[in-house]
Amino acid sequence: MNSSRYFTTAGILATLALTGCDHAMNRAAKLSVPAAPTAVQTAMDRQIINAADAGDGDYQLRTLRARITANPADIQARLDIAQRYQQLGFPEVALEHARLLLERVPDSEEAHLALAKIERDADHSAAAEKDLAAFASTHEASARLWAWIGLLRDDLNDWKGGEAAHRKALALAP
Repeated sequence: MNSSRYFTTAGILATLALTGCDHAMNRAAKLSVPAAPTAVQTAMDRQIINAADAGDGDYQLRTLRARITANPADIQARLDIAQRYQQLGFPEVALEHARLLLERVPDSEEAHLALAKIERDADHSAAAEKDLAAFASTHEASARLWAWIGLLRDDLNDWKGGEAAHRKALALAP
């Protein structure tokens, strides 16, 4: 309640008390007390908060969800939705989308790099380095992947391992 409204209400109540009008004073006191929210109001407020948390208010997320629904194999849409959740400040949701993408395309270097970037942003550099190194050991890795392995090793203060990965990336670079 702001101060001017408080003083106005207090003035009215004081006047009513001095004039002896109990009935009007009780009614005025009841009018100044806000009513408790109803179950419907509480449910609607919660629904709005849940929709905002889930990204229903974000046009880009709705568009990406529609793309994924229309074409579940759309790798770029899945990468984009993970990146969008990361931008919106939901790293756990972004990580989950990146992991789901890896389940669909386990041989995709792009999917592994996307997961590593999100893990690094979430301070999980060790897990990201481990995942990329495992992928590089079983697949023909690009210079970009080796550069990311080097960067992650640098984050972990593994300077020698980082240097080796960077040198490998430079050797593979065109």
